[in-house]
Amino acid sequence: MSMPNWIPRLFWLAALYDGLLGLALLAVPGQLFELCQVTPPNDLGYVQFPAALAPPLIMTAGWRTTASQSPYCLVAAPGKRKSFHEE
Repeated sequence: MSMPNWIPRLFWLAALYDGLLGLALLAVPGQLFELCQVTPPNDLGYVQFPAALAPPLIMTAGWRTTASQSPYCLVAAPGKRKSFHEE
């Protein structure tokens, strides 16, 4: 059973959205709350700490996705692994 072609694209789009939103909340959280007419939390650290975690997590997920396409990757499915001595 193969995966439809649009599903990976949807996940990359969601990752891009999360990354951009995380960077915006990290850089200018006050202005973003004013723009959306939302009451900000008592301490902006509640917003900035998770926002600071989003870009590294997205980069790690992208690396794992890219690396898992390699037949030599250790995180690939067991059936797709090859030994470094096989050619």
